Amino acid sequence: IATADELRLAPAELPADLASLATETPTDRRGITIAPIIERQRQAVQRTNANVSVLLAEGATWATIDLVALPMGDPAGRVEWVARRSGRLAGLVSWFRATLAPGISFETAPSAPPSVYDRGFLSIGAPVEVAQGDRISARIRTRFDGADYVWVWLNK
Repeated sequence: IATADELRLAPAELPADLASLATETPTDRRGITIAPIIERQRQAVQRTNANVSVLLAEGATWATIDLVALPMGDPAGRVEWVARRSGRLAGLVSWFRATLAPGISFETAPSAPPSVYDRGFLSIGAPVEVAQGDRISARIRTRFDGADYVWVWLNK
């Protein structure tokens, strides 16, 4: 059982497995618009298998959860990055680093081997072009509603 989780994020281009989020005028195979469905997906944390090729900056810790202390509270934090390359910023890739015991941990980072735990993708809505050296920042907050965590993110 883990004793602590570091919650990590990195700004990213749209991962290939979430290409449907980039559709300008989404329709299903019958030609019926599904724009409201796609918009709802953009507003929710999406599961992704994003790898390091989509990252525009190094990952950063936005919160650490002490899993031994109860109650755990509602994690919140602010992160700032400097883009290490130019690209089309579409959102934030999220993952965690779990500490199992002193000196023993595992991570679900885009650079890590696949595991049973998914990474998350938090869309910013309309993608934005960024240049190498641009500053990117985000504020993240989660709240446990009794059944699951509700995520809120603001980016700049």
